Amino acid sequence: MKMLYVLRHGQTQWNVEGRMQGHLDSPLTDEGRLQVQRHGQFLADQPVSQLILSPLGRAIESANLLNSHLQVPMRQDERLAERDCGSWGGLLVRDIEKHFPRAWQDRLNEPYLHRPPGGENHQDLLDRTSPLLESLFELAGEHVVLMSHAIVSRVVLMYFLGLLPEQAMAVRHPNEIFYRLTFGADSVSVDHVVDGEIVVPGLRRAPPPAPSQGQA
Repeated sequence: MKMLYVLRHGQTQWNVEGRMQGHLDSPLTDEGRLQVQRHGQFLADQPVSQLILSPLGRAIESANLLNSHLQVPMRQDERLAERDCGSWGGLLVRDIEKHFPRAWQDRLNEPYLHRPPGGENHQDLLDRTSPLLESLFELAGEHVVLMSHAIVSRVVLMYFLGLLPEQAMAVRHPNEIFYRLTFGADSVSVDHVVDGEIVVPGLRRAPPPAPSQGQA
């Protein structure tokens, strides 16, 4: 594999509402469809050979829009489904914070290892996706697109870039960007493309916490 493009589906209605989606679904918004179209316009000029996608509806809708520009073989792989949010799926984040304060605090304290009730944590997701990611190394010289989800994207980047859990947890993947991994003989470089036109070196990361009062 020469190049891997790591895409998240376009913005959905539940993204706007602030609901946990996980294995549940909501449709793309008009802005979400525009985001995917911009990604497709950029990637149409690249030698993409195949598109591998999550089987969830928002990823399928996004992949179909994207592939109207690429016209490459597509295949679904259940290992790219988003992290299972368990009983939190479909709930507003603010309601989870209100009604499950102890579990939410556990999530804040151990974001990598925390499992929503009946759901998966990041390590579970890394274990699920790793066999698929390992198989991509067999695609010599190919340019491959993965269409998936924000948390899946995080563990994909963790796997290929050798990130530690605490480094991976700082990675962000808003709907309007996608990541591009370039594989050399013994190294991997990363950048991200914003709105289908602006290339930014490195990863998008969460901003550092604001200093508390009285600190510099």
